[in-house]
Amino acid sequence: MPFDLNHGYPHKYLPMGSNVKDGVDHVLRWMLKEKYTLDQGDASTVFLTSRGRLTKIFTSPYQMRGEGWKMAVTLYRKTFYIDEVRDSEDSNSWMVYWGYKFEQYVCADQPNGKPNIEGHINTSEAFYTVVESNINSFKLLFSGEVDCMEECPKYPTAPGYYVEMKTSLKPNGEDFFYRSGQPLN
Repeated sequence: MPFDLNHGYPHKYLPMGSNVKDGVDHVLRWMLKEKYTLDQGDASTVFLTSRGRLTKIFTSPYQMRGEGWKMAVTLYRKTFYIDEVRDSEDSNSWMVYWGYKFEQYVCADQPNGKPNIEGHINTSEAFYTVVESNINSFKLLFSGEVDCMEECPKYPTAPGYYVEMKTSLKPNGEDFFYRSGQPLN
C-alpha cells in the first residue's frame, strides 16, 4: 500500500509530554473508577503493569540490538507494580510518528467512516483496556493500548473485538533472523 508515513511530519506531530504518565497509572485509574478490588485468590504473587512492559521483559532475550531498559518495581502486599524508567525522549521520533500515521491511514473515527489523514498525531491520546490473566500461580493485571475495534468482530465481547496495529521496518536481509551471531532455528 502506498501510504506516505512522513506526511505531516514534523509540523503535525504532538509528542507525549513529560507530564503525561503511562504504565501502571492506567490500571490504577481503572481500578478506582470501576471499584475493582485486587483479589489475589490462589495466586502466589500478582504483577500489575502494562502490556508494553511485559512485552519488553519477555522479548529481551530475542532482541538483536542489545537495547537496554530500566524498570521500577515496587512490592506492596504481594503485588509487584512494574513501570518503565525512561531516560530521555525517544530519539527515533519519526519512527514513532510512522506507527501513529499508519493508524491514521487505516482507522476511522466512526463505523463506515473514512480515515482523516490530515489531523494531528497526538501521542498523548490513547484508548486502553485492562486484562486479568494467570500464568501458573501468578496473576497478571495489565493495561494495553488498543488502536481500534473490529466493525463485525468474531468475538463480540472485550477484549475480543479490540485491534492493536504494529509497524516495523522492512527486514534487511539474512542477518534479520540472527541473534548474537547465531541463526534462529
